Amino acid sequence: MAFKMGMTKEDLSGPPPVPQGVYELQVTNFKPIVAKSGTSLNYNLEATIVNNPQYEGRKVFHPLNTSFGVAIRDFVHATGIDMEVQLVLTTADTPQHEEFVLPGIFEGAAANPDDPTKWGKYLGPLTNKVFKAELAVTSYQGRPKNEVRVFYCAFPGCATVYPEMKHSQNLIKG
Repeated sequence: MAFKMGMTKEDLSGPPPVPQGVYELQVTNFKPIVAKSGTSLNYNLEATIVNNPQYEGRKVFHPLNTSFGVAIRDFVHATGIDMEVQLVLTTADTPQHEEFVLPGIFEGAAANPDDPTKWGKYLGPLTNKVFKAELAVTSYQGRPKNEVRVFYCAFPGCATVYPEMKHSQNLIKG
């Protein structure tokens, strides 16, 4: 059997972005890494467009950086669930307090807390969740790409539970 040895220009550059609009996406994976700053974490959400015959199966990526908790909360609420609350114990510098965290865990995170590239599979309630998001077409290094502009909240009673919190209407920088 002969194998394909070469690639077309499209094979090398990937498919063009989907048009701007509201899409349903399904969580397929997370690929956490330390952000370039070294002081935060990018969960690197991987999602797939669903319920859209024209773009079914197309991948969408979003960094979900821990230094921008609004986007993480907006994403989690879009799946219809709430953030997890974690109790942080008192240290010399910080009194005991609660922090909101991405629900679920990653295999191997406890053994490698400082190296998210060694974390394994995500285990948690976000697995395969479907959510609505508005995608925009932006440019990176002169090439068009999709970015999430808005995650649409599906968390029941969000405005009652968190009356002081508002969901972002534009997550795109600039």
